[in-house]
Amino acid sequence: MFAPQFAVTHKVSNWTFGAGLFAQAGVGVEYGKSSFMSRGDIGGMGYAMGADTGLENASRLFILDIPFAASYNFNDSLAIGATLDAKWTGLNLDYLLGANQLGSLAGNGRASGSLMGLVGTLPDPRGVHLSVSKDKVVSSGVDGWGYSGRLGLLYKITPATNVGLSYMFESEMNDLKGNGTVTAVDGTLGNIPIEGQVRFLDFNTPAKLDVGVSHQITDKLLIALDVSRVFWKDALKDIKLGFTSGAGDVDLRLPQNAQDQTIVAIGASYAATQNLTLRAGYRQATQPFNDEGLLALIPAVLRKHATLGFSYQVSKSGRIDAAYSRAIEHSMTNRSAYNTSSPVRSSIAQDNFVLSYTHAW
Repeated sequence: MFAPQFAVTHKVSNWTFGAGLFAQAGVGVEYGKSSFMSRGDIGGMGYAMGADTGLENASRLFILDIPFAASYNFNDSLAIGATLDAKWTGLNLDYLLGANQLGSLAGNGRASGSLMGLVGTLPDPRGVHLSVSKDKVVSSGVDGWGYSGRLGLLYKITPATNVGLSYMFESEMNDLKGNGTVTAVDGTLGNIPIEGQVRFLDFNTPAKLDVGVSHQITDKLLIALDVSRVFWKDALKDIKLGFTSGAGDVDLRLPQNAQDQTIVAIGASYAATQNLTLRAGYRQATQPFNDEGLLALIPAVLRKHATLGFSYQVSKSGRIDAAYSRAIEHSMTNRSAYNTSSPVRSSIAQDNFVLSYTHAW
């Protein structure tokens, strides 16, 4: 997955103004059309042999943040800033829910609508497949706009020590909407596609509190420590989605029951030469989701990251920054009948690269 980033700032006296475009988050997996996840149920046996549907299972989530920022330097020690952020969220999703998974959701009041009754009349129901997907770099099957904001300050305790504090508000997003297909899967009648409109409700990013401190140990060596608290609990209790069509409708609530997350990160930078600065860091987080909230299409939430990077001053006004981040493999096992047809163990690791150029006028 490739994601853009761009920013510009301008200083006027004690004020600094800026705007940018950044990828705030992104995740995606592709299992194709022939993995066990594309199998329906036979007699309540999830992901049954011989029940291949030929339907895709994949996901791609992309969140774009467009901040408009201003900060004010009160003196050499204190600066306060704020942003108003426009946000765009796009989601591609191809997801097969087995018949027993749908039955569990319906029995708990988490699946309802006239299409549920229609599926119940099929001679050999094996599941329902939801597809909202566009095969393009950025375009998504469902998307929507919203907004958020941040407040922050930077205080210089001593000439060598800085402390920072910021708070990002929970986003207010419109429902993600788009065209999609619900396909009822039956062992006798085959795949029965129904075209309609799909919407994801209350798909918000969580509030976040960050506290950080940096200290210039020597002229060349700087270290930094950040502690963050991400308030997932208020933002993600359920994944709520609905489908409407001429043949009927269905509403689903997939339980997540997320918990608030704590993240600790430590880093260091070293001015190797006048033009070259080297950087390294490590980040570790608590897990906001229990195993029962795991969706196989979002395999796990990564907890440990190691990073390396550098900055190189190519000219008086130009600088190149590069960074590599390795997310260490993490595994989870979901046995919840609401989120999977059979117990699923998922593992994920990740490599991220960032390359940027900064030009000062």
